[in-house]
Amino acid sequence: LPKPVNITLSTVLEFDFALEEKAESHNICLDDDQEYATNGNVRCFRLAGTENSGVRDFDLDDIAVDATKHYKVPVGLYYTGFVHYLAFIQKSSADAGKGISFFKNIKIYEEEPPSFSVSLSTTNRLDPQDITFNTINQVKYGTYGHADNFLSVDENGSVVTTGYVWKAFPFPEDVPLVVTHETMLDVDLEVSDEAGSHGICLDEDTSHRNARRCFQLRGAQSCSVCVKMDATDENKGKQHFSIPVGNYFSGNMTHIAFFQGDYRAPKEGHATFSNISIYSEVRPELRIKLNGVHTLLPHPQLKYQGSQDKGDNFLEVSPDSKSITATGNTYKAFALPAPIYATTDMVLDFKFHLEENAEFHGICLEEVLDGDDHCVYVAGTQVHGADVVLTRTNEPDREFRIPIGQKYTGTIKYLAFVLDYDADLTGGNATYSDISIFKNPALDIDVRGTTMSLTGQMAYGGGVDSLFNFLDVVQPKMVTLAGNIWKALPFREPITITKDTIVQFDYEIEEEAEIHAICLDEELSNFKDPTRCFHLGGTERISLNDYHTLGIVKTQEGQHRSYLFRIGRYFTGTVNYLGFIHDNDANRYAGSSTFANFKIDEPVSCLKRSTTFEFPVDECTLETFLAGVQGQLNSLECSNTPMVELMAFFNVDHDHDVVEKIDTICSSAYGAVNLPFDQVTLDEYQFYEEYFDGGTTWNYGTETADGNYVLDEDAGRVAIIKQLASTRGISYPEKTHNFEDCDLRAVTCCWVADRQGNDSGGTCDAVGCNDADPEDNSDLCYVDFTRSQRSSHVRDGYSIYGDGEEGPLYCRGFAWGNAFGHADSALKGNTLFHVAMLDGLYGHGYVEEVPGAPMCGCVEQMPVATRADCTKLSATQSVVVKFESALDLFTAKVSIENVSYANCEATGGNNDLSAYYDELVKDGKATADEKARLDKILVGVGNCDTAISDFLKTKGFAYSQTE
Repeated sequence: LPKPVNITLSTVLEFDFALEEKAESHNICLDDDQEYATNGNVRCFRLAGTENSGVRDFDLDDIAVDATKHYKVPVGLYYTGFVHYLAFIQKSSADAGKGISFFKNIKIYEEEPPSFSVSLSTTNRLDPQDITFNTINQVKYGTYGHADNFLSVDENGSVVTTGYVWKAFPFPEDVPLVVTHETMLDVDLEVSDEAGSHGICLDEDTSHRNARRCFQLRGAQSCSVCVKMDATDENKGKQHFSIPVGNYFSGNMTHIAFFQGDYRAPKEGHATFSNISIYSEVRPELRIKLNGVHTLLPHPQLKYQGSQDKGDNFLEVSPDSKSITATGNTYKAFALPAPIYATTDMVLDFKFHLEENAEFHGICLEEVLDGDDHCVYVAGTQVHGADVVLTRTNEPDREFRIPIGQKYTGTIKYLAFVLDYDADLTGGNATYSDISIFKNPALDIDVRGTTMSLTGQMAYGGGVDSLFNFLDVVQPKMVTLAGNIWKALPFREPITITKDTIVQFDYEIEEEAEIHAICLDEELSNFKDPTRCFHLGGTERISLNDYHTLGIVKTQEGQHRSYLFRIGRYFTGTVNYLGFIHDNDANRYAGSSTFANFKIDEPVSCLKRSTTFEFPVDECTLETFLAGVQGQLNSLECSNTPMVELMAFFNVDHDHDVVEKIDTICSSAYGAVNLPFDQVTLDEYQFYEEYFDGGTTWNYGTETADGNYVLDEDAGRVAIIKQLASTRGISYPEKTHNFEDCDLRAVTCCWVADRQGNDSGGTCDAVGCNDADPEDNSDLCYVDFTRSQRSSHVRDGYSIYGDGEEGPLYCRGFAWGNAFGHADSALKGNTLFHVAMLDGLYGHGYVEEVPGAPMCGCVEQMPVATRADCTKLSATQSVVVKFESALDLFTAKVSIENVSYANCEATGGNNDLSAYYDELVKDGKATADEKARLDKILVGVGNCDTAISDFLKTKGFAYSQTE
């Protein structure tokens, strides 16, 4: 050179190179002497050649034959210092004449090194600061990359990677980068020549010893030291990446680095990195409830179960912080703000949504991150053998309330989530929401006037309990049972059961299980003689040795019942546990019931020290009687409830015994004034019993021209009783076979003939009708003779009708509620008289029965028909209940001012017995089950064919109607 040139970091060697015939090597050099790579000082740049590049050259991009390429070499990145010579090498040792190449337009000059910038901001990209990185500051990153390859910057300020390169740039000392869980890294990547890998890194140093500081954005080659992002398609267009760096690591970072390529192909790969931005993004934190307190679980998400976690998938928290979603194979945990201690009453509650199934989905509470001891698995295609697996139907949406304390107790520091999918690391998606960890509240019971709080539920009955079903205390005095449960709560101190001890509680069965029972026991084994358990309901037949049943009324599905009984009549002694049995082996997650307001006491009657008192009521019912007693108890400042007081007063063992006592007292009020039913006819009971079956001259007699069998005369007594019955009761003939067992509390009369003319019903319009028809208001379906053997006088048989084959048929009936003392019940004898004799016979002349059935009777004995008209009684009356202190005796006296009748009114249809029965159900005076039974007797208009078909199936026949 004319004079020495000082190679600085800014020196550039620029030239054009054309290759016409390739030799072994083509090089250009800037050197300080005339020796080739003296003492290993590489000063030459290899441009092409048939030989592999050696260690004495910097290997630039290879050029093809008959090609021309422009080179701009940043010499100062390779070496610095004074050079004296510009040298050219075209080596052809094997053939000295081979090789033709041309160098043109050679320039050596200083140029400001290109730079790129990174936008750096703190929170949500506010006040961004551009940090400039100069290419002269790039340094080797780790042990990777080809030494001859450097990063460059294009005219747009984008970082360009060419070949196999791993290079890093230091952050300015006055601009520290602190990565927190909120740190995000955004970058655009455009690949023009696909290499094995393309990526970006943030690191504490250039050693690359800290694994997983790099993010592989593209490339099919596996990078074991990188986090592989989800962008492995072969599209070479520009792609944008937003990387939650803070999910993977945190701390002070000093370098930003770029990498590309594969050591096996050092010249392959070309990509551009642009729009690089580092900022903090406030990401929602998961909010859960810890013992009722809303608590945020801070980032970062921690690796859980070591090698199970693949590291590249993270949980996503919803914007409202209530939900967290796992996608792909994920094992991640959050640290709780402070450790909590799981007791036997600890409960984990959450909602679960399954979007895409995986091998298994679970939630865990752990003391250490390499646990896997304290997980429950709620969905999945595989069975996890190590931990408890709940019954999994893989339904998309479920709610779980898990008594986690029944599986383990101890310290909990982490809440973890598991989505295992080894077969597809990106597959599976599930969301957990409304997560709550809390101590199941204590169940408060009343023990002899003092509240006792029961906690620490435990298995009861010896091995039949389902671990993850538990007593759910939903209110301080209420506990719900769901699924197969055998659990007990220990009393804080032993309780002594004496002969006078009573227990009281409310119970409701929402969904029937196999066995429902409650126990007071000395120990947890449940094997005592006599048993300590009381059977309350269920579908399964039980052994009487295992449960007390005598006097215990069963609760049916959908029914609520209050229990009160003297437990001391069953056993005495000391008990330590309150046990609950909700047995359901066939489906251990089905069945639901609720206990509430449990009390243990030895009440003493306050009325024993009361003076004489009385109280008036409109109707003497259970409710009005108890209300009257409550008033007196208030005046005595007595804490007993009326039912408990009367149990003590009457010295009975069950609440239904008290009900019977009150029934007797209220019924006595009417018994003193009621007209016996045989006074209606002034004949013995055989006459009216035969009449109700469709016999006697009242039914068979037909008025003759000479004045015989005149209904007004033969049944003239009816008109007299009509006047008496307007202010008096008529006793109900419950001993007559037609009315002995009215379980449904409904009576109907069905007539097939009309014997009286000149009235408002039937076809009889003259004296002496002997084959006239009543008004037709119903269709007869069939008669089952077994229902009324004493009326039909045959043991078995049946008649099939349908489609009106029977001819005109008139049916009318009435019904009363299940509570005594109401007028419809207390005066049902009056209603029977009115329907069967006054209105039916005397008013309309309706007579005679359907063959094989009674004319009037309990609806259970009557023919199956479509419908019946309905009569309702109303009464104006007053009742006075009096307590005689000297006799310790209650009495009742009734005064009836007026009794009247009208057609029933009901929402489903007026003057219809079935519709009126619906009203009784609504008012709580009948049950839905009773109404369903009634619907099999009064089947509804148009339903005879179905009723006949169902009946004939029981006889082994199929019913087919013919034209």
